[in-house]
Amino acid sequence: MKPSTSTSNLPYPAPTRRSLSLALLLLPVFSLSACGGSTHDGSLSSVDGIRVKTTINRPGLYDLEINGIDCEVSIAAGNTIRRLLITGANNTIRVPSGVTIERIDFTGSDNSVHVPKGFQALVTGVGSGNRVRET
Repeated sequence: MKPSTSTSNLPYPAPTRRSLSLALLLLPVFSLSACGGSTHDGSLSSVDGIRVKTTINRPGLYDLEINGIDCEVSIAAGNTIRRLLITGANNTIRVPSGVTIERIDFTGSDNSVHVPKGFQALVTGVGSGNRVRET
């Protein structure tokens, strides 16, 4: 007996099956949209993920790591950061007046840190296209 090649016995019509197949294929892409977040552990805060938008506001001296891609991170006025480490790509960090950062380390690429005019911090980096911009 020859196996049947007909699809008429499937529970959904062909257009519905195509739509379901496409939805299943695109699910991983849409699930990455704005995934991740920020965490605080002891004297370390970190931002991980893709297209995360967050504001960091912590009391006391702490380290901040940005490991994401296309993240927008604002640091609230009055914060004091020992070390800002940026290992991700295409991140934007906004630093208003009233924030103290002792050291900014870049190891990622194409990241920008926007600081007020006259802002002072030690800046080191091994990545490419990273910059500190006075606004």
